[in-house]
This record gives sequence, structure tokens and C-alpha cells, in this order.
Amino acid sequence: MNHQHTRGLPVLHPTTTVGAPDPRSPRPHRHAARRAHAAPDEFDGPQRLVALIPAHNEQDRIADAIQGLWRQTRRPDLIVVVADNCTDATAEIAVAHGAQVFATQGNTHKKAGALNQAIAWVLPHLEDRDLLLVQDADTVLDPSFNETALGTFNRKVGAVGGVFYGEDGGGLIGLLQRMEFHRYAWELERTGGKAQVLTGTGTMFRARVLREVRAARRDGVLGGGHAYYSLASLTEDDEMTKAVKTLGYRTMSPAGCAVTTEVMPTLGKLWHQRLRWQRGALENLRDYGWTRVTARYFLQQFLMGSARCPSWSI
Repeated sequence: MNHQHTRGLPVLHPTTTVGAPDPRSPRPHRHAARRAHAAPDEFDGPQRLVALIPAHNEQDRIADAIQGLWRQTRRPDLIVVVADNCTDATAEIAVAHGAQVFATQGNTHKKAGALNQAIAWVLPHLEDRDLLLVQDADTVLDPSFNETALGTFNRKVGAVGGVFYGEDGGGLIGLLQRMEFHRYAWELERTGGKAQVLTGTGTMFRARVLREVRAARRDGVLGGGHAYYSLASLTEDDEMTKAVKTLGYRTMSPAGCAVTTEVMPTLGKLWHQRLRWQRGALENLRDYGWTRVTARYFLQQFLMGSARCPSWSI
């Protein structure tokens, strides 16, 4: 079956590098923030799928990420590498492997800022029923990822995240990370695939939901700025999970959405990564406060703290 539905998408000449949108151009139609309530015909007709790969100097990894998308049983209709302040050959390699390149302009907000520029460029060309996949440049998706994610969406599911596994190598440190990732995968399976975090390694969003997130930020329902991804969070994927759930949607990570991602090669880098994750999670809870969505996350942090404190376990 031919899944390519590219009419209306910002498809450019394959050697063209796309710039960020002109801030003076008209804004897309603003959708009001609301709880999950899909229109009756939202899933009728073909759904287009656009993949965004944010990348900063990823010339050694970007080809594998793109090829992983071309090997999907349901290929994306468009693959866009979001080249963020790159000084290497990331853009040229991306074009050589069949992707378009979107070059950010004036971005100082790292991954979240790069994604906000790219989503603002592509989303006006998508209908509410269409889908947008965000994938890290150091990650390769299982060939069934897209097909599995598409089959998971319904009117209550707003986003589908990957189940991540560590790549080979890294010695003992790499082995420990792979064991940790496997434990997380088992926990997901035990809970029926309910995602705790819409991992940045690979997550598919409904276009409608991203529009609602942006509207909710602009209306003050959600914090983090006035765009799609929060600019105030160290862990934008964790914050986005809470945003989607706050709007009343479910987030899922089914077993078929496996991804293989980079492991930290040294203890120092691993410590820095986990410290950032922990700090980001706590800051997100502080910003959201106690709600029906965050209650379980607060409980998890309390239990983790109890386990680390010997005096509480006497």
C-alpha cells in the first residue's frame, strides 16, 4: 500500500536547507485549550506522518537515525532533520540520505527551542488527524515503531512514546544502563503500556494535541512559554508528558515501539545525565504542583527518597 500523502507538506528541493519561519508572518489558527474530545471525523481519511530529528553536530549518528525511519513498515511522508547551530556535516549527510533539513535561526533554547521552530513551520500544513514524530538523532527506531504507534492511537490517546533500550558497548557502565532500561520496559509491560514519560528518544504526537498544548500555554493553563515545548524545563520530554496528560489525554508506550539509543560511555557523563533528569523532574513537579496528574509522580519521588535515606527505613 502506498502511504505517501505529501500534498500540502512543505516539501522543498532536496538540496535546500530550510530556515526558521519569519516572525513577522501570520500565526497559524489558534485552537482553544480543551480536554480530550476528538471530532467524530478526526480519524477518517489518510493520516500523514512527519518525522522531526533535532540534531546538533550529529554527523556520526544522523545517517543511522534516518535509515531507521526509511526501514519502517510505515514510512514517514516527510523526514526533517532540524539542524540546530551545527558546525559539522550533519545537514549534508541528512540530505544525502533523503531527508530535508530545517536550519534553526537564533535559537538559544537548545532542543526545545529547535523543536518549537520546526513544529511552528510544519504544523500549519497538517490537519488535526495527522501525526508528528519527534526522534533523537542518536536513536534508531525498531522497524515496527510507526505502525505500532499508529495502531495505538484512539480518541483518548494523545501521544505514543518509545520503549528505549541501550545500544551495545560501553563496558560495565553500558551494561548497567541496558539493565536499567530493560527494567523500565518490564514496568511498562506490567502497567499495560501506560507511559510515565514520553521519551525524547522517540514519541509520536497527534497534530491536534500539539495545537492544544500551545493554546494552553498561551492561555496560562500550562507554563513554560507560549510555544509547543516548554522553554523553562531541563527535561522537556517529562514536562511534555505532564502537559499532554493535563489536557486529559492518555500517553502510551506499547512494546512494539522499541528504540535503541546511545548509552553514556563514562561514569561522569552518566552522573551528569541522571542529575539533570532528576533535577528536571523535581522542577517540573514544583511548577505543576499537586494535581490529579502529578500525584503519582510526587509519590514516586517520595518513595525514591525514602529508599535513599537510611534513617527512614529503620
